[in-house]
Amino acid sequence: MRQISLQRRALEPSQRRDASIEENMARFKEMCSGSAEGRKWSLRAKIDYAHKNGTMRDPVIYRSVDATHHITGFVLPLHEW
Repeated sequence: MRQISLQRRALEPSQRRDASIEENMARFKEMCSGSAEGRKWSLRAKIDYAHKNGTMRDPVIYRSVDATHHITGFVLPLHEW
């Protein structure tokens, strides 16, 4: 998480910001399965990394957890839509 904070302060885009839809979906499926690989990832929204409000710079919207969520399995939504 420290790396995300540093990137936001420096107005830098996230490392995998331009990953393909297929690549992102594959990672999300890994996260939902609760695999060791899936627990390494978090899912960030692609919004505006130059936004003046730091919390809007590609925010994390899902992260892996060691327990199960009643809807999403092993991923925890960090925002209510």
